[in-house]
Amino acid sequence: MRTEKQQTSDRNGANLEDMPKDVAKAYRYHLRGLTGKEISLLCSVSHRTVQRWKIQYSFEQLAATPPPEMETIQQKAAKLAAAGLSYSQIGRKLKRCKATIYNYIRAAKETGTQASVSAEQAHRHQQPE
Repeated sequence: MRTEKQQTSDRNGANLEDMPKDVAKAYRYHLRGLTGKEISLLCSVSHRTVQRWKIQYSFEQLAATPPPEMETIQQKAAKLAAAGLSYSQIGRKLKRCKATIYNYIRAAKETGTQASVSAEQAHRHQQPE
């Protein structure tokens, strides 16, 4: 079975032109968080084929390196918190609940993100003691 090559790149900046069309489709499903079994059903291939594609085309490595111009929701939350917004205000802006925003900022703080540390400090100064 010969597949056509797709001349495009995904939103993470991965160049898909070297991937066959079916593999590029599987990669996009992978980025959405689908399991190998779910991807295999959607692409009409075996689960083992999807596993081989993930290894051969380094799906995990490609997905882990987003382009610098893309900002994650977690980074946006940390920036907004650093700007002095409360968790509730950030949640409304990003359409996430207050607890989720708290978890984003806490996780960023644990990984050592500078913006999150200043965000947490800004949040502490805003709350009454």
